[in-house]
Amino acid sequence: ADPEGELDFRFTRQELVLEPDSTAFVRLVARPRDRFLRGQPVRHRFAVSVAAPDRPPITAEATMTQRQLLPKWLVPALIALLALALVLAGMWFFVLRPAVRSAAGDAAARQAAEVKQVAENAKQEAGAAKQEAGAAKQDSGQAKQNADRALTELGIDPSAPPTTSTGPRPPLAGGDPTDFRVAADAPIDTNARRFREFSFTPPDGKKLVVTDAILQNPRSDSGTLRLLRATATGQELMLEVGLGNFRDLDHHWVQPIVFDAGERVVLAVSCQNPTDKGNCTPAVFFSGRLQG
Repeated sequence: ADPEGELDFRFTRQELVLEPDSTAFVRLVARPRDRFLRGQPVRHRFAVSVAAPDRPPITAEATMTQRQLLPKWLVPALIALLALALVLAGMWFFVLRPAVRSAAGDAAARQAAEVKQVAENAKQEAGAAKQEAGAAKQDSGQAKQNADRALTELGIDPSAPPTTSTGPRPPLAGGDPTDFRVAADAPIDTNARRFREFSFTPPDGKKLVVTDAILQNPRSDSGTLRLLRATATGQELMLEVGLGNFRDLDHHWVQPIVFDAGERVVLAVSCQNPTDKGNCTPAVFFSGRLQG
């Protein structure tokens, strides 16, 4: 609040929920309602109050200094620029323009001569190419006759259409394509080092080769997301990102990530959402191949 009613205020947040022994910062922006281009700085006094349940409000006094919109150096700079522009205009009309016209005329004449020479060379090359195309056509006709003669000697009719196979297609090299999605539903936890895990296990005896992954955080949850490889001896951290850093994030690997038979893909989430926002629900979509 300001006693003169000359300021507008905006808070990034109106309410805060603080855990014991914690601190939070709220950004306050104060703007004057009236502006002036030139003049002396004006000071505006205002007060900021914080109210909590069952406690007296806390008030802090503050002052905002409003300055002119135009910097003091702007007018002299504009005058200097105008004088420089007049000098450059005079040099252009009386010194540079005649010289430029003369140089442009000479350059145009040279360019016209070069274009004419290039056109004549292109005409000669086109004639030679036409002759080469005719010779190539004759050679291809002779080659077709030789091929037909060879097929006839083997007992094959050259005019018969080629045969096609309608059998089943061979399997793709490197395994069968696959894709899957691992979604999380992690509760809020004040301990940022504690993670809730969600996993995917490939089919028995199959090796999983991951080439692409799309990280999804559509609700803008806060916290940390980890991708791990779970083996018989433990877990290996592969990727760690903050949930607040992305909504959708694509990863494409030239060298794919390989999960051997029996290993699991683990999505671990530590959720630090505000209480009113609820659980963290990020997800990761994988694509790749199953081998074995």
